[in-house]
Amino acid sequence: MMFRFTVKQPVVALVCVLALGACQRATPPAPFPAGTRTTTLSTVHRLRIATFNIENLGAAKLKKSDVVDVLVGIVRKYDIVAVQEIADTSLKTPTKFLGEIDRGTDAENYAMIASPRTGQQPADKRSQEQYAFYYDTRSVRVVDAGGLFPDDAENLFRREPFAAQFATTDDGESIVLITIHTDPDVAPAEIAALRKVHDWATARFRGFSGIILLGDFNAGVSYTRPTVLKEIRARDLPFLWIVPDDADTTLAVKPQAHDRIIVSGHLAQQFHGKWGIDRCFIDDRVSDHWPVWAEFEIAGRN
Repeated sequence: MMFRFTVKQPVVALVCVLALGACQRATPPAPFPAGTRTTTLSTVHRLRIATFNIENLGAAKLKKSDVVDVLVGIVRKYDIVAVQEIADTSLKTPTKFLGEIDRGTDAENYAMIASPRTGQQPADKRSQEQYAFYYDTRSVRVVDAGGLFPDDAENLFRREPFAAQFATTDDGESIVLITIHTDPDVAPAEIAALRKVHDWATARFRGFSGIILLGDFNAGVSYTRPTVLKEIRARDLPFLWIVPDDADTTLAVKPQAHDRIIVSGHLAQQFHGKWGIDRCFIDDRVSDHWPVWAEFEIAGRN
């Protein structure tokens, strides 16, 4: 049986006027303009890919219509959004949220891939959450729905990372996305262990032009010292770290660069530096994290 989404097992009260206008439910924007590569005859798609820890995304949050309007407006800005912290043991929230994203559109333009609940080891059950990738079907399609990193032997993560492969809708280049929400108590060790996830994904998927690791790394100074991050970048993840250590990705008083985007392969070589933190809300009922995004050039086919 075919569905337009895949689930791998049974994913503002006081908002300032300008911010609410930027986030509220609206007609999806037109696709980003395309160009051409000088070295090929392929079309270039500029895809905006975001990571968003939606704090405690579950049934209670989806009952708050003003909050949902903000969340829907955010997702519709991007081609793919990696969502962390889906906290719902019934596994119904990812599908219900997808329905809200699509509500009021002319067609079913959005779809998702949701992970099983993470935390497969008995000791990790208290940390279980679900991940989801929400994506715009007009610009990207799923190549391989992937799955959770197989962490049975070493138990490197409290919440196993989730990976999937996407390509442009015209069968252009494909990319692999890996998302994680690290355990803050052991964030440095889990960030370093992402190298093993990267290497696993390199062998697991085929024909991609680059890998994007993104999510709530808990990489801010409260949990991961800058000197430790420097060592991890040199020893374990010598890739392109798009979000700098002095970024502020949360609503906390003290600036924290918890949310990160790391790129390897062709994508890193071609990245032109366009990224941002989407501070379009100030109400922590929406989340305690802001979305973080980056724009990538993905070659399509004529």
